[in-house]
Amino acid sequence: MGIIIGETAVDIRIEEHMKYIGGYVVALDMTDMSQVKPSTPWLFAKSFDTSCPVGTFIPKSEIPNPMDVDLWLKVNGKTVQEGNTRDMFYNIGELMSITSKVVTLERGDLLLTGTPPGNGPVKSGDVLEGGLANIASITFEVE
Repeated sequence: MGIIIGETAVDIRIEEHMKYIGGYVVALDMTDMSQVKPSTPWLFAKSFDTSCPVGTFIPKSEIPNPMDVDLWLKVNGKTVQEGNTRDMFYNIGELMSITSKVVTLERGDLLLTGTPPGNGPVKSGDVLEGGLANIASITFEVE
């Protein structure tokens, strides 16, 4: 799940995080594991072309409780990841607070929440479909 920042935020207090959320998106955080090496920054594994497919904007009003949203991913029609935002290592308020202490969050910035268990390799030609409950989904083919 991606959080779209609605207004500039620095040092967000956890209990005030909702006022900085502008909306949401389905987003898949892809990683090129061949680039993950002890001497190589994660930048190369996480920032390649097409590394973060993103769906259409979901208004904040369509997800009144972002800490209770089912997340899922299918590869070639088979469900490989299922989870819920309530099970995340950091809840959304904590994630936004921690991030905004280091980086100014600007209107339109995208902050990804993480991924449920079950991530794994994909190959050219695989069709990925990911979604947030029955609210929104994206589908694309791996090149």
